Amino acid sequence: MAKQASAYFKISAVSAIYMILCFFAFYDIAIPYKIAFPAISLFISALWISPWQIATAIILFASGDIMRAQGNFPLQTGAYGIAAIFFSWFFITRFFKMNGKASVGNIILTTLLVIGICTLELFIIIPQVPEGTLRHGAVAYAIITSVLLWCALLQKDLVYALTGLAFTFSSIMLAWNKYISDVPYAVYLTYIPYYISILISFIRSSKI
Repeated sequence: MAKQASAYFKISAVSAIYMILCFFAFYDIAIPYKIAFPAISLFISALWISPWQIATAIILFASGDIMRAQGNFPLQTGAYGIAAIFFSWFFITRFFKMNGKASVGNIILTTLLVIGICTLELFIIIPQVPEGTLRHGAVAYAIITSVLLWCALLQKDLVYALTGLAFTFSSIMLAWNKYISDVPYAVYLTYIPYYISILISFIRSSKI
């Protein structure tokens, strides 16, 4: 019991530090790469208490944040996309370890939702992306994040479902603001869900 209480305290402390760093990421203060500090802070703890797929995803998110700070959008989304693959890997592994069985109705509804979102990305956002390597990467990213959402929604776990939905919403806001039109409060609509998705997945998957 004492060991478990200690673990909960550590996770709470790490989460508090993460949220403080998230606040500073939005605060107008000249600190280089401050946007990456939240993910870096979680990664240090995730090395010990999270499944390796989640820890790997978090450091990739931090890498993407560093690329954003440098203004390198292709490498930013590339890092996020690879992180999404590791998230999906974790979800798939967890599903089979828990002998997961999804009802036909659940699979159909989840698939229809994911197809709808993927269609929005492929037929509304993607055509606005410049042709060539960038567009090919955007297509791959849309497919990867759709797989992540599908896997997350089939976990029969509210936190993981919210992880997938928050990350997908963040990705759509990021792309929409970049290629379609300026989104009011785009930074907040993109990065608040993004930071939330990382934090709640870290907490939910922690080995305590």
